[in-house]
Amino acid sequence: MGVFEIVKEALRIARTHKSLWLFGFLVGIGGGFNFGGGGGPGTLPAVPSTPPDPARVVLVIIAGVAVIAVFVVLKFLATGALIEGVKRARRNGSMTVREGFREGWAHWGVLFRVALLSMLVAVMCAGAGAYLGLLPLCQLMVPAAIVSSGLAARCR
Repeated sequence: MGVFEIVKEALRIARTHKSLWLFGFLVGIGGGFNFGGGGGPGTLPAVPSTPPDPARVVLVIIAGVAVIAVFVVLKFLATGALIEGVKRARRNGSMTVREGFREGWAHWGVLFRVALLSMLVAVMCAGAGAYLGLLPLCQLMVPAAIVSSGLAARCR
């Protein structure tokens, strides 16, 4: 299958299976964050001398961890739903949003474990490469681990 056939098939699926748009959007939201930076020169505002309330700090940290956990689960849930929806679309089937959430919920744990394994390989490779001075060689292995984890998820 050539590149143009793949693009044509992708456009057909995107046009005819609009329920997959939601899952693609959710995968994109959970993909990562860019916090910007580079505010430029300027004076910083004065910081109050009273320390923040420890209970409030703990509450903010717990809320932040909960929001991050929800986005991580939602990202992998949507990824599983998107994979299953595309599989069905390629067989000329259809999938409702409810079925997508059901399929995504069934597969989010596997996708999360594959991502953790891929991240573990990348961290170990970078650590070993930095220690042994083989970082360029290890940088070639990280995409291989990502591709192999993607193939493992696709074969499921």
